[in-house]
Amino acid sequence: MALKNKLLLHHKRITLLVILVSIIASFLTPVGETINKVSQVAPDVLVGVGVTEALFVIGLVIMATVVGFELGMNPFKWKQHFKIVAHHLPQDKWFWIGFWINAAGALGTGVILAWAVVKALPPQSWGIIWVPFLDLGLTVFIRASVLELKREYQEN
Repeated sequence: MALKNKLLLHHKRITLLVILVSIIASFLTPVGETINKVSQVAPDVLVGVGVTEALFVIGLVIMATVVGFELGMNPFKWKQHFKIVAHHLPQDKWFWIGFWINAAGALGTGVILAWAVVKALPPQSWGIIWVPFLDLGLTVFIRASVLELKREYQEN
């Protein structure tokens, strides 16, 4: 267990170092050139992220609406009701519609931000692309966990 914690801390340090070096390296490029590229890409990124974040929130609202009535209004008591709610989720069509809309929004935001890093920033600062890649990885991991939970409840 201690080794796992040391490795996790090591990876966090390396990720932080890559991000810091990328930010510092971006200052080595002529600022006017970077500002010009960022300003050219910014409208596309803002529209894209606006759309994908709207999808993320719409999906979240749909899922929360479906689950919220069964969980109750007190978030401190949700854990007590979770098994009951999770047992009914595999059959609820609206929950899964919200789930996939939410997933599309989350994935879209990560892809757009990764594209923006490559398109707008100088190659010296591309190490910062780990931030949207980390977001994409977490998005896939969380959704895969929910799908696995669904599979387990369908088998029972």
